[in-house]
Amino acid sequence: MAKTTSKKRSKRSNKRVKKKNRRTLIIAGAVWGVLAVAFIVFLFRYPIIRKAQEVYIKANHITFNTPSSEAVRIDKVFKRFDKQLFGVDFSHYQGIINWNHVDTFNCGKPVSFVIVRATMGHDGKDIYFNYNWKNLTKKQLTKGAYHYYRPNENSARQAANFIKRVKLEKGDLPPILDIEAVPTVQSVKNLKIGLKRWLKIVEDHYGVKPIIYSSDHYFKTYLTRKDFKEYILWIANFNNKRHPNENRWTIWQFTEKGTLNGVDGFVDFNVFRGSKEELNGILIK
Repeated sequence: MAKTTSKKRSKRSNKRVKKKNRRTLIIAGAVWGVLAVAFIVFLFRYPIIRKAQEVYIKANHITFNTPSSEAVRIDKVFKRFDKQLFGVDFSHYQGIINWNHVDTFNCGKPVSFVIVRATMGHDGKDIYFNYNWKNLTKKQLTKGAYHYYRPNENSARQAANFIKRVKLEKGDLPPILDIEAVPTVQSVKNLKIGLKRWLKIVEDHYGVKPIIYSSDHYFKTYLTRKDFKEYILWIANFNNKRHPNENRWTIWQFTEKGTLNGVDGFVDFNVFRGSKEELNGILIK
């Protein structure tokens, strides 16, 4: 009787073990399945996001048409600087770009250079920077990266943020400092001190003087010509002008309402004041 009871207990115990093992295998299989799906989604996240963008835009009948007056102005700039080079700049606001189609402007001129946002402030990173940078490298387009400067944050930490995330190489544009925000917790004098600190740290790291981006109005109001006379200037002015007011400009961002194949949304257009040889002359050696 005791042996029979022992056998029954043993059988029940074996069944419990087998049931527990099956449950463990099912859970493990489910976990691995979820991880596999997550890995595939991660691997193809950019094409998936790009497709989602296209579906959303189509479903909501969203269009990006340059206003007619701005289209006329853009056309005039292309014609006026017909012998010069044209480029574009992007940030996460343009979403996922189809880089296979980014080659020429609607007027037929080639896209000669592309500048993308890399970092913001002391800890921000553009969510699409790695994707854009990788694709620019594949396309062998002349590329540049810029840092959006936040004047109320520590300049040295902002420089460290840019250096940490951006690896420049031979043939790239120099690092770029984008300053367009007005300080609210410090004086203009201290703003300039911070900007110069950022510029110095970044120049020491990359071995080349950075480019400064700002609007015509901001540069004239807060920076002044004498304080930053040794730097290449990238000036934004979207008014109906023949060129920026700041006559030392090397790159002019002349519109924020351009359209380009491969991009869902408006695009900033830029003209470089010089030839291909002159552009090559400012690239990292």
